[in-house]
Amino acid sequence: MNKVILLTEDDIGFRNSVKNTLELEGYKVIEASDGLEALHILNESVVDLLITDILMPNMEGMQLLAKVRKSLPKLKVIGISGGGRRVQLSTITATAKYLFDSFLEKPLHRAELLSEIKFQIL
Repeated sequence: MNKVILLTEDDIGFRNSVKNTLELEGYKVIEASDGLEALHILNESVVDLLITDILMPNMEGMQLLAKVRKSLPKLKVIGISGGGRRVQLSTITATAKYLFDSFLEKPLHRAELLSEIKFQIL
């Protein structure tokens, strides 16, 4: 398979869980803890898919998406979010569905995540 996924998520426990799931499926996973780190990685590495949380410190997922759309317009991006204290999930979902190639709500379901990844990078 050898597809490379950049997983951008500030919650290390959640990030590790998703990373383990993806690696068991044969994907290579590069991790970033926020949008700034993800941008640095995207400048240094070739990835097949970006999965990013929406609410993160330093640079949030929507800001990351805007920069990716300018510099790597063909890169597929899956947004993920469970909402948070600052924003209701319904508000995020309504906006994100139009901006990301795909959007999934936390908690992620393994089968749904894997199906969406396969759809985006085939």
